[in-house]
Amino acid sequence: MKKSFLLMMAIGGILASCGAPIVVDSSSSATSRRPFSYNTSESSSEAESVSASSESEETVKTVETSISVVEKSSSEQASSTSESSSTPSDDVVDLGLKTISEVRELCKNVTDLNSAGIGVNMKAKVTIHGLALSKFSLVKTTSKFGLDVSMPYKTFFGDETGFIACASPSTSDGNSLWGKVADYAGKDGSTYEVTGYLSMYLGQPELYVPSKTYTYDNTLNVKCDIPSLSNGDISFDSFYEKAKAVNYNCAGHGYGDIYTVKNVLCYEKRNDVYTFTDGHKFMKVVKGNCTFIEGKTYDITGYVTTQSWSPAITALKSSLSEEAVAEPTKSDATETTITAFKKIQSSQDDTSSKMDAYIDGFKNLYKASVYASYYTVNGKYYVTISDNYYSSKTELSSRTTAQNTWGMVDIANNNYWNVSWDQLCNYCPVADYVNVETKFDLYFMPYQQEYLSKKPVWKVFVFDNLL
Repeated sequence: MKKSFLLMMAIGGILASCGAPIVVDSSSSATSRRPFSYNTSESSSEAESVSASSESEETVKTVETSISVVEKSSSEQASSTSESSSTPSDDVVDLGLKTISEVRELCKNVTDLNSAGIGVNMKAKVTIHGLALSKFSLVKTTSKFGLDVSMPYKTFFGDETGFIACASPSTSDGNSLWGKVADYAGKDGSTYEVTGYLSMYLGQPELYVPSKTYTYDNTLNVKCDIPSLSNGDISFDSFYEKAKAVNYNCAGHGYGDIYTVKNVLCYEKRNDVYTFTDGHKFMKVVKGNCTFIEGKTYDITGYVTTQSWSPAITALKSSLSEEAVAEPTKSDATETTITAFKKIQSSQDDTSSKMDAYIDGFKNLYKASVYASYYTVNGKYYVTISDNYYSSKTELSSRTTAQNTWGMVDIANNNYWNVSWDQLCNYCPVADYVNVETKFDLYFMPYQQEYLSKKPVWKVFVFDNLL
């Protein structure tokens, strides 16, 4: 009996550490914008991740490995009477086909949440017919984040009544919802019947879809007018208020509701992330299903997100606007120093007021008088800026050293980041200033903060046209 008890305790520990979808005691059910106070190793963002392999990072297990252990453990305890993801099928209540708005209301009855604000009712399943709209990853790189890693891969579906995330636990299984459906998200006719379990994730109603309980069916009569799903038009300032209200996980990833921003100018592009402006302030837009052209003005409908605590709107639908929007000028800039700017950072230990100030900072154009230098990782060059001059004899080979010892920040623009020496010399707009004892004015906005070796590292986006 003692051995059986110990075995159950061990299995429970594995489930808790890996984020398996389980129903837990409601005494720890409070949802918080800071569900964990971990301050551990590097988190990853789908939009932005660079491997600094020269650094001594602690070895960690991947989320996928953790989940595979959970799945194995669950199968071994199939005869257990405890409530878990292995609940016998004859105990599950099938609520049948519902609209998405009906499902969202049903999900709100899931009140047994863990300390990260995550819960699944494995005894209640429901079916929706929806159009696959978008995908969003909240995955981290380590199992140390524990319960906060469960259901990290989101595929959003919509119908004429609303939108909802359908969550998958892993991408390693080719039959998973994410693996099969997410790549078709946003395409016309990408309609599915999906069956899953009622769930809540950081305040958001979701369906948990752990296996192949979905079917592609282009004959389904799914009506989904994306602009009609919007909760209204918002200004840039309102957008940042919505971003502050997002419940994010331990790596700073989270999502909120759908809104529309109108008459915004596509200012600059970096990969799938665009910088938009209202003429004075800035906002990041993840292109999602849309195509944008620099210099054009748009109306954009999408959902609010944070990735690595960095606010953005992921576009679901856009249309050209005839409204003329001027570009920000140097007079819109807030003067700062790199030292002062670096103090605006985020961590799980931050107070709400400090976190709100951090999020607000992403709307601003900053001006700083700087020196330029670089460091190298695996033969690639990364331009960095600081308040102080460092001679060309200073060869840095670590992002954390550059940022936390020398007081630098990285520049995210393509011609500054991860380039060859020839590319740096021939195409980087500040090449003439690199490792030269000459200060110059640089205009930039925050791009993203990451954590390496438990230390914050900043990337900023530089506006070359204001040099």
